Amino acid sequence: MKRFFTSVLCLALLASFLAVPVLAVNDIENSEITNGFGQFSDVASGAWYESGVYVASAYGLVKGVSDDSFGIGTNMKLSEAVTLAARLHSIYNSSGGSFSDTEPWYQAYVDYAVENGIISARQFENYESMVTRLQFAELMAAALQDEAFPEINSIETGVIPDVSLDAPYTSVYKLYRAGVIIGKTEDGHFYPSDPLLREEAAVIVARIVDPGLRESFYLQAGLGFGDFEVSGKIHLAYMSSRNATGNCKMAKNDPSPNYGRPLYTVNVMLPRISEPIMEAIDYVKNRTDLKKVSEHLEAARLIIEELSRIVPTLGANSSSDEWDAAIKLFEDCNDALSNAKNAL
Repeated sequence: MKRFFTSVLCLALLASFLAVPVLAVNDIENSEITNGFGQFSDVASGAWYESGVYVASAYGLVKGVSDDSFGIGTNMKLSEAVTLAARLHSIYNSSGGSFSDTEPWYQAYVDYAVENGIISARQFENYESMVTRLQFAELMAAALQDEAFPEINSIETGVIPDVSLDAPYTSVYKLYRAGVIIGKTEDGHFYPSDPLLREEAAVIVARIVDPGLRESFYLQAGLGFGDFEVSGKIHLAYMSSRNATGNCKMAKNDPSPNYGRPLYTVNVMLPRISEPIMEAIDYVKNRTDLKKVSEHLEAARLIIEELSRIVPTLGANSSSDEWDAAIKLFEDCNDALSNAKNAL
């Protein structure tokens, strides 16, 4: 599955979501996370949104409302959502994502969205209002072509309890089936009229720009999700491991004292990798149908044990071979966790 974005957007204007394009579609496929992440004081460890916030931050997709706060629990504006949709469409279609300054600031994005069929000219009356979850789903689905949302989940029409079969709701089914959006309850409720929180937007956008983050699940009327909890734990460990990989590379390549900051990040991420791995192992240990998942998780656990031994010894005097050994172990851990997720 093609990964068509990495460090594509930096969403920060007015302490909210705006984009600064860095790479075009065809430049992204083999890119890796290389940015550090903010130590956001309001991002709770183990929270459902933690991995989405950190990967969006690591990719350079989002910034916090301040240096140490992401803005958990605050809502996204409609103007910001339309801006994001316009940026995504522009970059995906190799237009470069460049927009002129206008008054109000979002007018160029609204005009682009209208010209390219993302929205209609009078679809919205107040762009300063809060965007709803349904509106955001419509914008994201309209921003990219269908090929950007291949189906990975079998979600029968009508199975989402609070989503009707009317035309505006087809976008919700598209994003459910693509693994970009999942329900907010065990039986798959979407809550289409609720405002969209910043952390929800971060998680959704992270899944859109990196198909490897999308969630595989089944949803059946009266049954709800399958193996969702363990999938989330593997996903959190995987993204933390990839983040640590990028920071380890930065530490190696920076000969100045600044190497200490990304190396500190690597050390912080180690328990964020090991803890969900252990929880996932405990979940699958008695499941004969998840034997392969268990094997891959065990491999990841052993790798992290080794990394926990050698990472604290890295420093300014470490040789290139020592740095390379740590980076290789992180990459092996990434592979093991990716294999575990795929096996699930």
